Amino acid sequence: MSTQDTHRSSASLMTLQGMADHLDVSERTIRNWITRGYFNAYKVRGRRGYFVRPSEVSAALKEHATSGAMRTGTTAFGPKGKVVTIDAEVVE
Repeated sequence: MSTQDTHRSSASLMTLQGMADHLDVSERTIRNWITRGYFNAYKVRGRRGYFVRPSEVSAALKEHATSGAMRTGTTAFGPKGKVVTIDAEVVE
């Protein structure tokens, strides 16, 4: 992936808390969904914390909403959770 692709693809990252606030759920819920592998978490070099792509979260919600699969209750970033480290600026 080129630097330009990396920057463009990460321009819409949100903090876990920001996404939780947007969806009116807890940050723990967002972490649980990452643990279950519903979408990726991103670690941006030079920034603290983890981030998610709103487009990935939206797609996961559409896919899992009707099945009732998205629920809380496990530990943070388990074996199915994926954290990707990228070089980029975060737009919050």
